[in-house]
Amino acid sequence: MQFLKKATFPLVSYLLISAFYSWPAIRLDPGLLVTRHFDLYPSLWLFEASPSYKLFWSGSAWPYGESLFRVDSYVWLVLSWLNHGLFSGVQAADLMLWLGPVANGVAAEWCSHRSFGIERPYSWFAGLIYGFSGIASVAMLEGHVYYLLNPWLPLLLGLLWKGGGWKEGLVAGLCWSLCLFTSAYLGICGALLVGALAWRARRLLLGLFAVSLPAGLYYVWLFLMGGGWKDNAPTTGAFQTGGSSLAGFLYGPESVDLGGHSLVTPLCFFGFWLWIQSFSKKELRGLWLVSALLLVA
Repeated sequence: MQFLKKATFPLVSYLLISAFYSWPAIRLDPGLLVTRHFDLYPSLWLFEASPSYKLFWSGSAWPYGESLFRVDSYVWLVLSWLNHGLFSGVQAADLMLWLGPVANGVAAEWCSHRSFGIERPYSWFAGLIYGFSGIASVAMLEGHVYYLLNPWLPLLLGLLWKGGGWKEGLVAGLCWSLCLFTSAYLGICGALLVGALAWRARRLLLGLFAVSLPAGLYYVWLFLMGGGWKDNAPTTGAFQTGGSSLAGFLYGPESVDLGGHSLVTPLCFFGFWLWIQSFSKKELRGLWLVSALLLVA
């Protein structure tokens, strides 16, 4: 029982769970793709093709070359720069499938234990719900491997909830920036989180904005440098197809059948939040919690 209360237990247990959760990714077989959707291929191409510290690739879209200013995930792009050929694109994706949920789970467990005061081993379930949610498996099967590395959102929540000074604000701003550069969807989730808890974390907002505002402006600059839509401007309906919407909380929208895309990005975070709230007031509302999670699932 004492081992369950140690800080090493979440890490070890999540590593084992993730090995089964993402199987056979742990084999790092370069000839095996763990996906059911074509979106994995652009991620593999980016990891293999992106030259170090450049945002342009002349070996594609001949004779014009390919701009890398407007990629889905700049964190994934930087990881490809740091890789320097150590892993192939498929092996890097497999590592993300295996280790990404582990990092997410550890961050969520830390948040629930350190910021919300949930005792171990009960805080372990927060990491399990967030790191290994159904929406994470959907992202895995769709090939959005970069989405699986998101410990920044629960860390941001923990910092906002616990509060602090400008130093904590700098770290919170870094967490939000990493959310944004991991995926624009996650940046929106982080912005909503900051807006909802700004009243509680007023003292750290100065440090947060000192980091997040320049990062946000730089992201906008990168997007604008990627060029305009020209004659292929998407319609509003095209944006809504596969996008996040409140309707995804209640039923499966058209995007699931049309594009195989996830229902709504924050669902895994919603389950994690329900678990924290069930313990934050020292009440074991197990029946309510299980019912809510089943409804979300």
